[in-house]
Amino acid sequence: MTDKRQSRALASPLGSGSLRVVRKIQLSVQSEEGSGGEVKPLLQKSERLTVAREECSKCDLFPALLTNGDCEGGYLGNGRNRELEKCSIRGERKYREPSPSPERGHLERDGSGKEQSSPALVEEAEEEVAEEARLIRQFGKQGSGRSDLTLPSGVHATPQGQLFLVDCGNARVQVTDSYGNVMQQVNSPRSDYGGSSRRCRNYFDVAVNSKGLIALTCAAERALLVFNRHGRLLQTYGGGPIVGGASPDGLEAPRGVTVTQQQEFLVADLRRGTLTALKLDPKTGSRLERTVVTGFDRPYLVAACQHSGLVAVSERGSETGREPCVKVLDPGWTTLKVLGVCPGMGPVLSSPWGICIDHDGAVLVADWAERHRVVLFPAQGIGRVVVSDGLSSPRGLALLPSGSLVVSDSMHHCIKLYQYK
Repeated sequence: MTDKRQSRALASPLGSGSLRVVRKIQLSVQSEEGSGGEVKPLLQKSERLTVAREECSKCDLFPALLTNGDCEGGYLGNGRNRELEKCSIRGERKYREPSPSPERGHLERDGSGKEQSSPALVEEAEEEVAEEARLIRQFGKQGSGRSDLTLPSGVHATPQGQLFLVDCGNARVQVTDSYGNVMQQVNSPRSDYGGSSRRCRNYFDVAVNSKGLIALTCAAERALLVFNRHGRLLQTYGGGPIVGGASPDGLEAPRGVTVTQQQEFLVADLRRGTLTALKLDPKTGSRLERTVVTGFDRPYLVAACQHSGLVAVSERGSETGREPCVKVLDPGWTTLKVLGVCPGMGPVLSSPWGICIDHDGAVLVADWAERHRVVLFPAQGIGRVVVSDGLSSPRGLALLPSGSLVVSDSMHHCIKLYQYK
């Protein structure tokens, strides 16, 4: 038996972002005549090949298949033989059902009546190889200069492609383009916030609605600050004394903030275990409506999809046995699914931070596991790691209109952009 090996990668029909690596062996099945004139096969039953059956999701063609049942009596049988054909949709080499073939499939007789062998393509092995996101560029370095960043945290991307970056170590918000060019800065309030320039030094997350209002959470002051588009402080929610076990503004430990499909600010409250939706006056920032959704276990960061209205919130878990996870909710606040707790559905989350939802319904999560990473959970299918190297304490995630994934790499004091699909 001659054995000529070659490797070939085919795009997987299982979904975007993965490759089916297929090794094919070209077998020339030779035979020898015994003393009684019978043909003895060289391929023995112990050498039968087994491969996974798989169907192309884009057309009615199949990959080449051989099963144990096809290796009849040591010969390559014709039960699963396929003829090579080019798939018109994906442009890949596929196989289709052939016209009726001779007995024993790959053994044909020449003019002298002797059987001649013809080569067969067999899948020897295949494995799923996750295709990770590609780093496009990064910007920022540690410092306090105009374009510097120190411990960047939350990040928000506008439909126009602007980035609002929480520069935690410098107590400010940097407004940049996707290349890091600074367009505006929102600095820490001074006399208009308690009369002290040293207060509110732990900015956490940021969001901007279509009216130009900027919402900024401060973990140190336990408050949500609302600015106008020019960076002037309009309102402060929370941060006051807790009376009767509750804050008069309904916020006790605000952390993540995002903008819903209705252009309301949605705030995750770590202490209260709630999501609070605030509808604000576009000119004054004063509260017009408030909706409180309860039942969360230490909610941390939150994201909303402007396309579908889906909401995702990361939970920190607790010492009482509740595991860290990400919950996905519909626009009516009904929990649709819980991500990151079942090993059969993808990576188990250790410490979920920033999250975002793309137009396909996939949820991306920054997770501080043994190796800090970004995990993608598709709308259908099994989750996978898309960024496994090069991150140190990733905190915020966002998606630019171009589809690029924005990650605030906190301990590297920079912002990284990835192409993940």
